[in-house]
Amino acid sequence: MNIQFKVIIIINFIKLSIFKLIIPLKFININEKVYSEFKKDYLSRLYSSNLYINFTIGSNKEVIKGILNMSQVGFFIYENSYNYNISSSFMRNNKSQKFYKRNNEEGFISNDTICLNYINTFQIEKCKNDKTSVSFILLKSKQINIDKNIYDKFAIIGLQQNDYFDENIMPLFIHSLKKANIIDSYLFSFIFNKNELNDNIGYLLLGNEIKENNTFEIKKFSTVRKYGHPFWFLSFNQICVGLNNSYDTSKNNNFQKFHYTEVELVASLPYLVGIYEYNIYIKFNFFYNLLSEKICEYKSVPINPDFSTFVCDSKSKKFIEAFIKFPKLFFIHDESNTTFILDKNDLFSYNLNNKSDTYIYFLVLFYNHMGKYDEITKFKLGMPFFKKYNFSFNPDDRIINYYEKKIVNINDNKINLQNKEKDKTFIKIVIIFFLLIIFFVLGVLFHKNIVKLPRKKIANELEDEYEYKKNPILYKNKKNNSNNYDINKEDTKNLQSIEFRIKNIN
Repeated sequence: MNIQFKVIIIINFIKLSIFKLIIPLKFININEKVYSEFKKDYLSRLYSSNLYINFTIGSNKEVIKGILNMSQVGFFIYENSYNYNISSSFMRNNKSQKFYKRNNEEGFISNDTICLNYINTFQIEKCKNDKTSVSFILLKSKQINIDKNIYDKFAIIGLQQNDYFDENIMPLFIHSLKKANIIDSYLFSFIFNKNELNDNIGYLLLGNEIKENNTFEIKKFSTVRKYGHPFWFLSFNQICVGLNNSYDTSKNNNFQKFHYTEVELVASLPYLVGIYEYNIYIKFNFFYNLLSEKICEYKSVPINPDFSTFVCDSKSKKFIEAFIKFPKLFFIHDESNTTFILDKNDLFSYNLNNKSDTYIYFLVLFYNHMGKYDEITKFKLGMPFFKKYNFSFNPDDRIINYYEKKIVNINDNKINLQNKEKDKTFIKIVIIFFLLIIFFVLGVLFHKNIVKLPRKKIANELEDEYEYKKNPILYKNKKNNSNNYDINKEDTKNLQSIEFRIKNIN
């Protein structure tokens, strides 16, 4: 899918023309440099995939990759990522400080010119506002308390909901762009392509508030501080699952509601993190026989064995038959009258980087460090969720906006079509009526000016009249003859009337 087609889809869906910036998103596997043996392993690639954007920094216009992290607060740039010493626009505080929200790493609050690569009229522009100075934290790349820093040549763009006092302690990405007038509001959003490869992930949207239109309505969810950290989360009335993909609570459906009903929204994750209850449910209600017959395997992520998931042979007939009935996962929010559903098409994926890999991978990872399954108490909904549902985040007022597609009623469509047909018929009648009036007026004018003109006398009549007028005696006789003709005509009528009466009397 080319860039033009993708952008057209996005603009048509949620009116992106009001956004200030539309920035392309890409994946990078940073851990491959350290764990090269896992390059071909899909689970390791999935776990270590980082979402990033490109931006230009400094007077020399060097390009940096900024890693997006919705579980991180702050805007950090490591000193090895660009030559800040030779940038004439670079400035920093002389006193360094430690930032506990970045592993107590040490750095300086700094400023430099920053511009973002963005899409404009279906073209990727290299830079915008390249003379605008933006605040960030310049972190030291080599520090005593960090053995291996895989981010030492990158920037970290924290998009987690911040505390109220965070902005006074350190620069924040969205707030810094807003202060520099690069964007008009604190709103940001993600749009992901449903079938992406490494170079075609989606877009980060920055800018103005979106207004409702005929295709979607906005539902707002407020968030509050939880567990000591202000996560982007939604609290549901019910999270449940059933074999028949319904709310049926009967034994045949094996319906189950989960105890934990809060979820964290982490769009930068290329997978989901599931709770222990959900793990047990699908293991015994879907994967059990497939695991017994070794069609599926509960496999640890090689790059981080603390997380595991299910991997299955997609060519197996038994798996194909079972896959059709994979239970849907429901997230029910009563107040907004909204239900989010994740089905088999959302929760499974093939290895898109290796066509010869015939396995299919469950995109929900479960934490199982030393048997401590219950440490994960809430779902973390990443990219598979955001591919299906569109949200935006406002860190200033701590609001999550959900853009729900409006359901078009077939009956309403019929009524609208009928109304349109009636309108068309009425317009036709009005036009015909005015045309008739115009034709009538033209007819009257034609009749008045053309038909009723005095009749021109023919040549013979003119000659006779001329002769009579030359001889007054002849003219007088002609006139008398005409009068006699009229009298005789009247007498004839009278005689006929008398005869009719006589006949009736007889």
